[in-house]
Amino acid sequence: MERISERCWTATSRFCRMNTVVVAGSDGCLLVDPGVHTDELATLGAEIRERFGRCALAVSSHPHWDHLLWSTGLGEVPRLASGRGCEFLAEPGRLSACRAEAVAEVPDCDAALLGVVSSLRDGGRSGRIEWDGPQVEFVVHDGHAPGHLGLFVPGDGVLIAGDMCSDDEVPLLDLAGRDPLEDYWDGLNRLARLAGDRCEVLVPGHGGVACGGAEVRARFERDRAYLDSLAAGGPVADARLGEGAPGWLVAEHEAAMAWSVRSRSSG
Repeated sequence: MERISERCWTATSRFCRMNTVVVAGSDGCLLVDPGVHTDELATLGAEIRERFGRCALAVSSHPHWDHLLWSTGLGEVPRLASGRGCEFLAEPGRLSACRAEAVAEVPDCDAALLGVVSSLRDGGRSGRIEWDGPQVEFVVHDGHAPGHLGLFVPGDGVLIAGDMCSDDEVPLLDLAGRDPLEDYWDGLNRLARLAGDRCEVLVPGHGGVACGGAEVRARFERDRAYLDSLAAGGPVADARLGEGAPGWLVAEHEAAMAWSVRSRSSG
């Protein structure tokens, strides 16, 4: 694990550079998005026991398989997600589909433990995590995935952005949503308001950690520029889609662009 503030650490998976965040409390730690491979979870569990004694609470930022994993080595602890995220997973076939995706990518994962989450209290779409540790604020939105959480540790200036604000990935819209582009704009704006001018470190779900206010602002500006280009129907000039971009990312972008063109023509 790498320390990013007084009370926050990150661990990065070799799967799409996915980030796990650990927040130290007075009696254990808060764990956000543990993943991904079985050996990585085993190492994470051992480090948590050594540094913090135990994992006290876990949070899933959104209901995609790589953010829902778990291991017995992490202990039997409350695992939370947003109410909307839990509702999404409860829809017929959703959880089994997530587990099938996980097994396809990580054959030795513990699929039975994937997605065993309960709802945090988020009736107002924002609030604080209830736990014995530093203050952790959250917002809920539908950008990228239903019931996506953004988390902020104000005492450390650390924003946990989930699958947004990445230096590796362009904004990935939930094309099955009510209004994919508007949902993503809303999510980005909610994250920005949550952090305000207090954010010094931004941890994306995948990619490099942004350090310093200027770099954090640049992450938001780049995603806004992408969304502007998408809304206009292109063209999109974004280094994340340049030479060497993975095929799946290009395909996601092309699908979003096709959706935008259809939306503009039908509107």
